[in-house]
Amino acid sequence: MTSRVQVGAILAVGAGLRLIGMKQGYPDFYGHVDEIGVAASIWNFFREATLHPTEFTYPAFFQYLVALGVTVAGGWVAPALADATYLDRLRLLSYTDPGLSVLVGRGISILADLIHIALIYQLIRRVGAGSWAWFGALSLAVAVISVRQAHMALPDATVAMLSTLAIFYAVKILQEEGYWRDYLVAGVVCGLVLATKYNGALCALAVLAAHLLRHGDVPVWRRIVDPRLLGAGTAAVAAALLACPYFLLAPEQYLGLARYQLSSLDFALRETSPWWWIARDWVLAEHILGGLLLAGAVGGLARRDRVDWLALAAIVPAFAYIGSWTKESLHYLLPYLGILIVQATRFLAHVESRLPRSPAWLLPGLAILALIPNGASSLQNSLQLHLTDTRTRAAEWIQQTIPDGTGIGMTWLPYCPRLPSVDDRHGLLVAYATSRQAQQLLQTEGRLSPAYRIVNLEVWLKEPVVPEALRAHVDLDDQETRRVFSRGWRSPRQLRQSGVQYVVLPDGAYARYLNDDAQPSSLAALYRQRVNRAYFELLLYPSISQTVAVFDKDVSTRGGEIRVLRLRDSARDATPRDEDPER
Repeated sequence: MTSRVQVGAILAVGAGLRLIGMKQGYPDFYGHVDEIGVAASIWNFFREATLHPTEFTYPAFFQYLVALGVTVAGGWVAPALADATYLDRLRLLSYTDPGLSVLVGRGISILADLIHIALIYQLIRRVGAGSWAWFGALSLAVAVISVRQAHMALPDATVAMLSTLAIFYAVKILQEEGYWRDYLVAGVVCGLVLATKYNGALCALAVLAAHLLRHGDVPVWRRIVDPRLLGAGTAAVAAALLACPYFLLAPEQYLGLARYQLSSLDFALRETSPWWWIARDWVLAEHILGGLLLAGAVGGLARRDRVDWLALAAIVPAFAYIGSWTKESLHYLLPYLGILIVQATRFLAHVESRLPRSPAWLLPGLAILALIPNGASSLQNSLQLHLTDTRTRAAEWIQQTIPDGTGIGMTWLPYCPRLPSVDDRHGLLVAYATSRQAQQLLQTEGRLSPAYRIVNLEVWLKEPVVPEALRAHVDLDDQETRRVFSRGWRSPRQLRQSGVQYVVLPDGAYARYLNDDAQPSSLAALYRQRVNRAYFELLLYPSISQTVAVFDKDVSTRGGEIRVLRLRDSARDATPRDEDPER
């Protein structure tokens, strides 16, 4: 089978697994909760005619890519308005079809993942395991974590592709004549990695390692001041600033977020594991392939050839740093999946070279069998995304049952059904008061009726409130700790005073506090867990509220439980003292 046929067949498998379920939640916009902030930032570019992002959890490059895609897609789907500019049409599109930006973002993620598959194929051929390049490409095509993240309008798939591209050019620097072009391209790609998502930045160490390894006979200080290496660093900085100019224009936003994220790395509401959770979770998530990824990394430690040192320069720091986080999720290591697959493939090629004479098909056949669990899991997960979200069912029931203008309390809004708000409806009516055509389109899309007065159950206090018994033990200079003690909840009495008649509780907002008996090690985390548990126990107390509807996952739906409560008019706020969340 020719290489083009191999790559084409593998890309077809990868595309199929990723395209299934791509439209999850559309047009109601029910996908991953993190997609909402990114989508809101993208639509704000058009609504405010600005490039200033509103979502700073991630750098802006991916948001700009999606905005460009929305601009192009708008030519086909933006509503036609008489005497309206193209930007005006896109603004209206942000209200009539807000989920479009998510679809475009997912499309970019899928495209980046398919490029990544082809790139892995070429990289494996370059490092001398060409007969196994098909296995590396197929591994990425069916990898559970890769398929899952490609279904999201988030920067993970894009940064993974860019990280592997940086490593590809690092290998070129290592193996070839050290051309200026390779250094500059490697630098630009590393800058784009940083401008896409921070956790991929350690791939730049592979470029540095390639340079140092290539000139092993030159003193280290001379290698470090080599003009080509300095040129790569300059290109990286320039590319990062061009791709995310608000690194320079709004540094306080990114620095503030960085300080908060660093302070939250040791914060957890449950028991956590040392760095070895990475090894455990690779096997749990990726089955036999996960074991091969670890074997490839260990094999590199044993062989220690130049390519191994290059790979280890990125893998070991990434494992050590990300493994120290209490937020244990493999998607943070997605930028390093490509080089892990390369090392796993080199491990198989090495094993094949050491085996006694055996049928040529035996080891490749076993390798294909090893990937079947990944393909099956990825397919099952993608098919699940086709099911109706419980938030959709809840929203339909609310709009059919609860009168227009009713006050509804909700928290953790991304986990709740999306309901039109009275304020948003009024704003749209004012904004498009002179365009009957625009109002008709908004009415058709359900953006004008019915609408509700949405009240957030959670409030942010002007200053953190620390119980007297804890004051000697709480460090308010820590950003995450300060954040915990600055959060509060509206009591049932305050909700009723705000006009709230119904409360919508998603399972993700309360069930983990009521059902999880784990004892956090952090004092702030323990306090937060107990306060939240007391609040939801109070809110669900029979004399406080009555459950009027429950939407739970079944064979035809996906997502967490959504519970709708009606506040009792004469309910007392008082509860036993040990359940009072304001104590």
